[in-house]
Amino acid sequence: MSKPGKTTLAIYTAIIAYRLEHGYPPVMRDIRALAGLRSTSSVEYHLRKLRAQGLITWEPGKGRTIRTVT
Repeated sequence: MSKPGKTTLAIYTAIIAYRLEHGYPPVMRDIRALAGLRSTSSVEYHLRKLRAQGLITWEPGKGRTIRTVT
């Protein structure tokens, strides 16, 4: 499997940092703001990539379900 790209890796890092700071996972709008993206659909695209690579689990349509896989 290929490595995550620059934006995908930035989103993965933002998820981890947000969870450490707040104690719960971010929602897509939080990630959008942290990554400097314009739309939540682009966040969803990168979340799907991270899930396909086995780096996160996530239930689309449900808030705060993003979990990193360690």
